[in-house]
Amino acid sequence: MEFYHPNYRSLKSLITSLQSLKHWHALRTHALEQLGWMDSRRARKSLDQNGALPWLPYSCTQFLDQTVSVRSRILEIGGGSSTVWWLSRGNSVTTIETELGWASEIERQCKELSLDSDVRVVDDRSISMKVVGLDAEFDVIVNDGYGDRTTVVEALLERLSPTGIIVWDNSDRAGVSDSLQDLEKNGFRVLNFFGIGPINAYCSQTSILTRKSIEIEGREIEFKIIEY
Repeated sequence: MEFYHPNYRSLKSLITSLQSLKHWHALRTHALEQLGWMDSRRARKSLDQNGALPWLPYSCTQFLDQTVSVRSRILEIGGGSSTVWWLSRGNSVTTIETELGWASEIERQCKELSLDSDVRVVDDRSISMKVVGLDAEFDVIVNDGYGDRTTVVEALLERLSPTGIIVWDNSDRAGVSDSLQDLEKNGFRVLNFFGIGPINAYCSQTSILTRKSIEIEGREIEFKIIEY
């Protein structure tokens, strides 16, 4: 699937939009409101009514929230609202970020919420070396860094646990499909999530890759017993 580029200058597109206002109103006041998309669009931040969200298709975030244990160790290449979200679930998170200013903002947000973050700032050229140099295996690795996300894959595989998953954001962009096909040839299975996410008014794709069939372990919430 190719990355979508809308034609904003098309007269036909404008007329179609005007004719569809009643449908847009229904979508905005129901489905988009339920997702918290309007709030994220206004604030230009990845969030919903409950707080920070990963900047992924909503369907992918919901899948991860239901299937990834709160005990899983997370490695992010590129952080942000997702860092806060993972930490808020109770996960251990290590984030490798290339932008000093953005890394400071992530740390500030985590500090405000009393979340213990591990954000490491590196030069673009040394990301692979930093990943290989980590002394742990990770259950979830999020490939969402700025720039080329294909060159770091080999290093990510060295830090992925045998039952771990890779979350590859924006996998519908040009140049990514070849890397995904190479991983499939080497035993990985690819599960694609395509749809709308926070902020953006268009759909995008995030892929989840695993060496084995995904086991639905669950986040292991401790349910409270209510006496009536």
